[in-house]
Amino acid sequence: MAKPKVLFTFVEAGMGHIMPMTGILDAFTKKYGDRCEIVKSYIFSESEHEEIRKIGKMQADHAKRVSVDVLYHKLEGLSYHLSSRLTLKCLDLVYGKKAITLAAEDLQRINPDLIVSTYYLPSHFARIANERGYTHTLIATYTPDPYVYPAWDRKCDLYLTNNSAAYELAARKGFEKSVLRQVPYIYKGGLFDVTIPRGGGGARKLLGLEDKYTVLITSGAYGTRGTEKLIKKLLESDLEIQLVVICGKNEQMKSRLKEWSKDKKKAEKLTIVGFTDKLSEYFRAADVAIGKSGINTTMEARCLGCPIILNASANALEEIAFDYFKKNQIAVCERSPKKIIGLIGRDVKEAGYLNSLLNDFTPYADPTGAEQTADLLFGLLQSHGLAE
Repeated sequence: MAKPKVLFTFVEAGMGHIMPMTGILDAFTKKYGDRCEIVKSYIFSESEHEEIRKIGKMQADHAKRVSVDVLYHKLEGLSYHLSSRLTLKCLDLVYGKKAITLAAEDLQRINPDLIVSTYYLPSHFARIANERGYTHTLIATYTPDPYVYPAWDRKCDLYLTNNSAAYELAARKGFEKSVLRQVPYIYKGGLFDVTIPRGGGGARKLLGLEDKYTVLITSGAYGTRGTEKLIKKLLESDLEIQLVVICGKNEQMKSRLKEWSKDKKKAEKLTIVGFTDKLSEYFRAADVAIGKSGINTTMEARCLGCPIILNASANALEEIAFDYFKKNQIAVCERSPKKIIGLIGRDVKEAGYLNSLLNDFTPYADPTGAEQTADLLFGLLQSHGLAE
Protein backbone atom coordinates (compact mmCIF):
# COMPACT_ATOMS: atom_id res chain seq x y z
CA MET A 1 0.00 0.00 0.00
CA ALA A 2 1.30 3.45 -0.92
CA LYS A 3 1.86 5.88 1.92
CA PRO A 4 -1.06 8.30 2.35
CA LYS A 5 -0.24 11.96 1.72
CA VAL A 6 -1.22 14.30 4.55
CA LEU A 7 -1.26 18.06 3.96
CA PHE A 8 -0.82 20.32 7.00
CA THR A 9 -1.91 23.85 6.11
CA PHE A 10 -0.63 27.07 7.67
CA VAL A 11 -2.28 30.48 7.29
CA GLU A 12 -0.68 33.71 8.47
CA ALA A 13 -3.69 34.95 10.40
CA GLY A 14 -2.22 35.04 13.89
CA MET A 15 -0.41 32.61 16.17
CA GLY A 16 -3.75 31.31 17.45
CA HIS A 17 -3.90 29.20 14.29
CA ILE A 18 -0.20 28.62 13.59
CA MET A 19 0.79 27.37 17.04
CA PRO A 20 -1.72 24.50 17.32
CA MET A 21 -0.99 23.43 13.75
CA THR A 22 2.71 23.30 14.59
CA GLY A 23 1.91 21.13 17.61
CA ILE A 24 -0.26 18.77 15.57
CA LEU A 25 2.32 18.50 12.78
CA ASP A 26 5.15 17.77 15.23
CA ALA A 27 3.14 15.10 17.06
CA PHE A 28 1.95 13.46 13.83
CA THR A 29 5.45 13.46 12.33
CA LYS A 30 6.94 11.92 15.46
CA LYS A 31 4.37 9.14 15.67
CA TYR A 32 3.36 8.46 12.06
CA GLY A 33 5.99 10.19 9.93
CA ASP A 34 7.41 6.90 8.68
CA ARG A 35 3.97 5.69 7.60
CA CYS A 36 2.78 8.79 5.73
CA GLU A 37 4.02 11.32 3.21
CA ILE A 38 3.81 14.62 5.07
CA VAL A 39 3.46 17.96 3.30
CA LYS A 40 3.69 21.26 5.21
CA SER A 41 2.42 24.29 3.30
CA TYR A 42 1.63 27.94 3.84
CA ILE A 43 -1.16 27.17 1.45
CA PHE A 44 -1.89 30.72 0.26
CA SER A 45 1.41 32.62 0.43
CA GLU A 46 3.27 29.78 -1.33
CA SER A 47 0.85 29.62 -4.27
CA GLU A 48 2.14 30.47 -7.75
CA HIS A 49 -1.09 32.37 -8.38
CA GLU A 50 -1.25 36.04 -7.43
CA GLU A 51 -5.00 35.76 -6.74
CA ILE A 52 -4.35 33.12 -4.07
CA ARG A 53 -1.46 35.05 -2.52
CA LYS A 54 -3.82 38.03 -2.25
CA ILE A 55 -6.27 35.88 -0.30
CA GLY A 56 -3.46 35.00 2.09
CA LYS A 57 -2.61 38.67 2.51
CA MET A 58 -6.28 39.44 3.21
CA GLN A 59 -6.20 37.05 6.16
CA ALA A 60 -3.05 38.65 7.62
CA ASP A 61 -4.43 42.16 7.06
CA HIS A 62 -7.68 41.18 8.76
CA ALA A 63 -5.82 39.91 11.83
CA LYS A 64 -3.98 43.24 12.11
CA ARG A 65 -6.91 45.55 11.38
CA VAL A 66 -9.39 43.91 13.73
CA SER A 67 -6.95 44.51 16.61
CA VAL A 68 -6.95 48.29 16.22
CA ASP A 69 -10.10 49.33 14.30
CA VAL A 70 -13.09 49.49 16.66
CA LEU A 71 -15.76 49.71 13.91
CA TYR A 72 -14.21 46.85 11.96
CA HIS A 73 -14.14 44.81 15.17
CA LYS A 74 -17.87 45.42 15.74
CA LEU A 75 -18.80 44.61 12.15
CA GLU A 76 -16.99 41.30 12.48
CA GLY A 77 -19.04 40.54 15.57
CA LEU A 78 -22.28 41.21 13.71
CA SER A 79 -21.27 38.65 11.06
CA TYR A 80 -21.35 35.94 13.72
CA HIS A 81 -25.13 36.12 13.69
CA LEU A 82 -25.29 34.91 10.07
CA SER A 83 -25.87 31.27 9.21
CA SER A 84 -22.96 29.14 8.08
CA ARG A 85 -24.39 28.74 4.58
CA LEU A 86 -24.90 32.49 4.10
CA THR A 87 -21.46 33.29 5.56
CA LEU A 88 -19.71 30.91 3.17
CA LYS A 89 -21.67 32.25 0.19
CA CYS A 90 -20.64 35.80 1.10
CA LEU A 91 -17.01 34.75 1.43
CA ASP A 92 -17.12 33.02 -1.95
CA LEU A 93 -18.35 36.27 -3.49
CA VAL A 94 -15.54 38.19 -1.81
CA TYR A 95 -12.82 35.83 -3.03
CA GLY A 96 -14.33 35.36 -6.50
CA LYS A 97 -14.91 32.41 -8.82
CA LYS A 98 -11.48 32.58 -10.44
CA ALA A 99 -9.60 32.49 -7.13
CA ILE A 100 -11.69 29.60 -5.82
CA THR A 101 -10.98 27.62 -9.00
CA LEU A 102 -7.26 28.36 -8.70
CA ALA A 103 -7.32 27.24 -5.06
CA ALA A 104 -8.92 23.96 -6.16
CA GLU A 105 -6.22 23.55 -8.79
CA ASP A 106 -3.50 24.14 -6.17
CA LEU A 107 -4.99 21.37 -4.04
CA GLN A 108 -5.23 19.12 -7.09
CA ARG A 109 -1.50 19.53 -7.70
CA ILE A 110 -0.70 18.51 -4.14
CA ASN A 111 -3.37 15.78 -4.29
CA PRO A 112 -3.50 14.96 -0.56
CA ASP A 113 -5.39 12.04 0.93
CA LEU A 114 -6.03 14.16 4.00
CA ILE A 115 -5.92 17.92 4.53
CA VAL A 116 -5.58 19.27 8.07
CA SER A 117 -6.45 22.86 8.98
CA THR A 118 -6.72 25.06 12.05
CA TYR A 119 -8.18 27.92 9.98
CA TYR A 120 -11.54 27.93 8.24
CA LEU A 121 -10.50 28.71 4.67
CA PRO A 122 -8.35 25.69 3.67
CA SER A 123 -11.12 23.35 4.82
CA HIS A 124 -13.72 25.28 2.85
CA PHE A 125 -11.64 25.34 -0.34
CA ALA A 126 -10.93 21.60 0.09
CA ARG A 127 -14.65 20.88 0.26
CA ILE A 128 -15.21 22.85 -2.97
CA ALA A 129 -12.31 21.05 -4.66
CA ASN A 130 -13.87 17.71 -3.71
CA GLU A 131 -17.32 18.68 -4.95
CA ARG A 132 -15.92 19.86 -8.29
CA GLY A 133 -13.93 16.67 -8.77
CA TYR A 134 -10.47 18.21 -8.47
CA THR A 135 -9.63 16.14 -5.39
CA HIS A 136 -10.94 13.30 -3.26
CA THR A 137 -9.42 14.31 0.03
CA LEU A 138 -10.49 13.78 3.59
CA ILE A 139 -10.93 17.02 5.53
CA ALA A 140 -9.98 17.42 9.19
CA THR A 141 -10.37 20.70 11.07
CA TYR A 142 -9.25 21.75 14.54
CA THR A 143 -10.78 24.87 16.06
CA PRO A 144 -8.71 26.50 18.84
CA ASP A 145 -11.61 28.62 20.14
CA PRO A 146 -14.47 28.09 22.63
CA TYR A 147 -16.87 28.91 19.80
CA VAL A 148 -17.85 27.68 16.34
CA TYR A 149 -17.45 30.48 13.81
CA PRO A 150 -20.09 30.41 11.02
CA ALA A 151 -17.35 30.19 8.36
CA TRP A 152 -16.22 26.77 9.53
CA ASP A 153 -17.41 24.48 6.76
CA ARG A 154 -19.81 21.88 8.16
CA LYS A 155 -18.95 19.35 5.44
CA CYS A 156 -15.83 17.69 6.83
CA ASP A 157 -14.72 14.26 7.97
CA LEU A 158 -13.36 15.25 11.38
CA TYR A 159 -14.02 18.37 13.44
CA LEU A 160 -11.97 18.74 16.61
CA THR A 161 -12.56 21.07 19.55
CA ASN A 162 -10.61 21.47 22.78
CA ASN A 163 -13.48 22.37 25.09
CA SER A 164 -17.04 21.29 25.82
CA ALA A 165 -18.52 24.72 24.96
CA ALA A 166 -17.37 24.48 21.32
CA TYR A 167 -18.21 20.78 21.09
CA GLU A 168 -21.79 21.30 22.25
CA LEU A 169 -22.23 24.33 19.99
CA ALA A 170 -20.91 22.42 16.98
CA ALA A 171 -23.44 19.67 17.65
CA ARG A 172 -26.22 22.27 17.61
CA LYS A 173 -24.89 24.23 14.63
CA GLY A 174 -24.99 21.76 11.77
CA PHE A 175 -22.07 19.38 12.29
CA GLU A 176 -22.77 15.67 12.14
CA LYS A 177 -22.10 14.18 15.57
CA SER A 178 -20.16 11.37 13.93
CA VAL A 179 -17.39 13.81 12.91
CA LEU A 180 -17.10 15.60 16.25
CA ARG A 181 -14.34 14.85 18.72
CA GLN A 182 -13.03 16.71 21.76
CA VAL A 183 -9.33 16.65 22.60
CA PRO A 184 -7.28 18.41 25.29
CA TYR A 185 -6.00 21.89 24.49
CA ILE A 186 -2.97 21.78 22.19
CA TYR A 187 0.02 23.53 23.74
CA LYS A 188 3.17 24.42 21.86
CA GLY A 189 5.87 21.79 21.77
CA GLY A 190 8.27 21.77 24.70
CA LEU A 191 6.04 23.82 27.01
CA PHE A 192 5.83 21.04 29.59
CA ASP A 193 9.63 20.73 29.51
CA VAL A 194 10.06 24.27 30.84
CA THR A 195 11.46 23.66 34.32
CA ILE A 196 13.22 26.96 35.03
CA PRO A 197 12.18 28.13 38.52
CA ARG A 198 9.66 30.96 38.71
CA GLY A 199 10.71 34.38 39.96
CA GLY A 200 14.00 36.02 40.83
CA GLY A 201 16.51 33.22 41.23
CA GLY A 202 15.43 31.51 38.03
CA ALA A 203 13.58 33.08 35.12
CA ARG A 204 14.18 36.73 36.03
CA LYS A 205 17.91 36.13 36.39
CA LEU A 206 18.00 34.26 33.08
CA LEU A 207 16.28 37.16 31.28
CA GLY A 208 18.41 39.83 32.92
CA LEU A 209 15.52 41.33 34.89
CA GLU A 210 15.60 42.78 38.38
CA ASP A 211 14.42 40.59 41.23
CA LYS A 212 11.26 42.52 42.06
CA TYR A 213 7.51 42.17 41.50
CA THR A 214 7.15 41.80 37.74
CA VAL A 215 4.16 42.72 35.58
CA LEU A 216 4.28 41.30 32.05
CA ILE A 217 2.18 42.94 29.36
CA THR A 218 1.48 41.04 26.16
CA SER A 219 -0.81 42.26 23.41
CA GLY A 220 -0.51 39.74 20.60
CA ALA A 221 1.82 39.79 17.62
CA TYR A 222 0.37 43.04 16.27
CA GLY A 223 -0.56 44.82 19.48
CA THR A 224 -4.03 45.68 20.79
CA ARG A 225 -5.83 49.01 21.02
CA GLY A 226 -5.88 50.48 24.52
CA THR A 227 -2.68 48.77 25.67
CA GLU A 228 -0.65 51.97 25.80
CA LYS A 229 -3.18 53.71 28.05
CA LEU A 230 -2.80 50.96 30.62
CA ILE A 231 1.01 50.97 30.33
CA LYS A 232 1.10 54.72 30.92
CA LYS A 233 -1.07 54.47 34.04
CA LEU A 234 1.05 51.64 35.43
CA LEU A 235 4.23 53.67 34.86
CA GLU A 236 2.67 56.69 36.56
CA SER A 237 1.39 54.66 39.51
CA ASP A 238 3.10 54.38 42.90
CA LEU A 239 3.36 50.60 42.58
CA GLU A 240 6.81 49.18 43.31
CA ILE A 241 6.93 47.05 40.21
CA GLN A 242 8.98 46.15 37.18
CA LEU A 243 6.96 46.45 33.98
CA VAL A 244 7.98 44.25 31.04
CA VAL A 245 6.13 45.07 27.81
CA ILE A 246 6.21 42.67 24.87
CA CYS A 247 5.33 44.82 21.86
CA GLY A 248 5.15 42.02 19.31
CA LYS A 249 5.33 43.37 15.76
CA ASN A 250 3.90 46.74 16.78
CA GLU A 251 6.91 48.92 15.94
CA GLN A 252 4.95 52.13 16.49
CA MET A 253 4.13 51.19 20.07
CA LYS A 254 7.73 50.13 20.62
CA SER A 255 8.95 53.53 19.40
CA ARG A 256 6.52 55.42 21.63
CA LEU A 257 7.58 53.39 24.67
CA LYS A 258 11.22 54.17 23.95
CA GLU A 259 10.25 57.85 23.87
CA TRP A 260 8.52 57.48 27.24
CA SER A 261 11.58 55.78 28.70
CA LYS A 262 13.53 59.02 28.31
CA ASP A 263 11.74 59.98 31.53
CA LYS A 264 14.03 58.63 34.28
CA LYS A 265 11.21 57.59 36.61
CA LYS A 266 9.45 55.64 33.87
CA ALA A 267 12.69 54.16 32.56
CA GLU A 268 13.41 52.66 35.99
CA LYS A 269 10.19 50.65 35.78
CA LEU A 270 10.08 49.78 32.08
CA THR A 271 11.65 46.98 30.04
CA ILE A 272 10.72 46.92 26.34
CA VAL A 273 10.73 43.67 24.35
CA GLY A 274 9.83 43.28 20.67
CA PHE A 275 8.67 40.08 19.01
CA THR A 276 10.14 37.20 21.04
CA ASP A 277 10.20 33.41 21.08
CA LYS A 278 10.91 33.41 24.83
CA LEU A 279 7.36 34.06 26.01
CA SER A 280 7.43 30.94 28.21
CA GLU A 281 10.46 32.27 30.08
CA TYR A 282 8.78 35.65 30.57
CA PHE A 283 5.69 33.95 32.01
CA ARG A 284 7.94 32.13 34.45
CA ALA A 285 9.57 35.42 35.39
CA ALA A 286 6.33 37.36 35.92
CA ASP A 287 4.17 37.63 39.04
CA VAL A 288 1.24 38.53 36.79
CA ALA A 289 0.62 38.84 33.06
CA ILE A 290 -1.81 41.27 31.43
CA GLY A 291 -3.04 40.81 27.87
CA LYS A 292 -5.85 40.30 25.44
CA SER A 293 -8.07 37.25 25.59
CA GLY A 294 -6.11 35.21 23.08
CA ILE A 295 -6.44 31.48 23.66
CA ASN A 296 -2.75 30.61 23.37
CA THR A 297 -1.42 33.35 25.63
CA THR A 298 -4.00 32.78 28.35
CA MET A 299 -3.63 29.01 28.48
CA GLU A 300 0.17 29.10 28.27
CA ALA A 301 0.45 31.67 31.09
CA ARG A 302 -1.71 29.59 33.42
CA CYS A 303 0.03 26.36 32.45
CA LEU A 304 3.35 27.96 33.46
CA GLY A 305 1.96 29.07 36.83
CA CYS A 306 1.43 32.74 36.00
CA PRO A 307 -1.93 34.36 36.84
CA ILE A 308 -3.21 36.51 34.00
CA ILE A 309 -5.50 39.53 33.81
CA LEU A 310 -7.38 39.90 30.53
CA ASN A 311 -8.05 43.54 29.69
CA ALA A 312 -8.96 43.48 25.98
CA SER A 313 -10.16 41.41 23.03
CA ALA A 314 -8.71 41.77 19.54
CA ASN A 315 -11.74 40.42 17.67
CA ALA A 316 -15.22 39.00 18.08
CA LEU A 317 -13.93 35.48 18.78
CA GLU A 318 -11.77 36.84 21.57
CA GLU A 319 -14.80 38.63 23.01
CA ILE A 320 -16.38 35.19 23.32
CA ALA A 321 -13.16 33.79 24.76
CA PHE A 322 -13.10 36.64 27.30
CA ASP A 323 -16.49 35.52 28.60
CA TYR A 324 -15.43 31.87 28.55
CA PHE A 325 -12.31 32.54 30.63
CA LYS A 326 -14.31 34.67 33.05
CA LYS A 327 -17.05 32.08 33.48
CA ASN A 328 -14.55 29.28 34.12
CA GLN A 329 -12.26 31.45 36.30
CA ILE A 330 -9.27 30.66 34.12
CA ALA A 331 -8.28 34.32 34.07
CA VAL A 332 -9.12 37.52 35.93
CA CYS A 333 -11.14 39.55 33.44
CA GLU A 334 -11.03 43.30 33.97
CA ARG A 335 -10.93 46.09 31.38
CA SER A 336 -10.62 49.10 33.72
CA PRO A 337 -6.99 50.31 34.11
CA LYS A 338 -7.86 51.74 37.53
CA LYS A 339 -9.23 48.42 38.79
CA ILE A 340 -6.29 46.51 37.28
CA ILE A 341 -3.86 48.71 39.19
CA GLY A 342 -5.89 48.03 42.33
CA LEU A 343 -5.73 44.27 41.76
CA ILE A 344 -1.97 44.36 41.23
CA GLY A 345 -1.48 46.59 44.27
CA ARG A 346 -3.27 44.08 46.45
CA ASP A 347 -1.27 41.19 44.99
CA VAL A 348 1.97 43.05 45.75
CA LYS A 349 0.90 43.34 49.40
CA GLU A 350 -0.83 39.94 49.66
CA ALA A 351 1.19 37.38 47.73
CA GLY A 352 -1.10 34.90 46.00
CA TYR A 353 -4.17 37.13 45.98
CA LEU A 354 -4.66 36.96 42.20
CA ASN A 355 -4.28 33.19 42.21
CA SER A 356 -6.98 33.00 44.88
CA LEU A 357 -9.44 34.48 42.34
CA LEU A 358 -8.80 31.67 39.85
CA ASN A 359 -9.80 28.02 39.62
CA ASP A 360 -7.26 25.23 39.81
CA PHE A 361 -5.72 24.88 36.35
CA THR A 362 -4.72 21.22 36.69
CA PRO A 363 -7.66 19.85 34.63
CA TYR A 364 -6.56 22.01 31.66
CA ALA A 365 -2.84 21.20 31.91
CA ASP A 366 -2.98 18.02 29.84
CA PRO A 367 0.08 17.66 27.56
CA THR A 368 -1.49 15.02 25.30
CA GLY A 369 -3.73 17.19 23.09
CA ALA A 370 -1.47 17.14 20.04
CA GLU A 371 -0.76 13.42 20.35
CA GLN A 372 -4.45 12.56 20.71
CA THR A 373 -5.17 14.67 17.63
CA ALA A 374 -2.45 12.85 15.68
CA ASP A 375 -4.03 9.53 16.67
CA LEU A 376 -7.44 10.66 15.46
CA LEU A 377 -6.01 11.84 12.14
CA PHE A 378 -4.25 8.55 11.51
CA GLY A 379 -7.37 6.68 12.61
CA LEU A 380 -9.34 8.63 10.01
CA LEU A 381 -6.94 7.44 7.32
CA GLN A 382 -7.24 3.87 8.55
CA SER A 383 -11.04 3.98 8.63
CA HIS A 384 -11.03 4.87 4.91
CA GLY A 385 -8.54 2.16 4.00
CA LEU A 386 -5.74 4.65 3.31
CA ALA A 387 -3.37 3.44 6.01
CA GLU A 388 -2.62 0.15 7.70
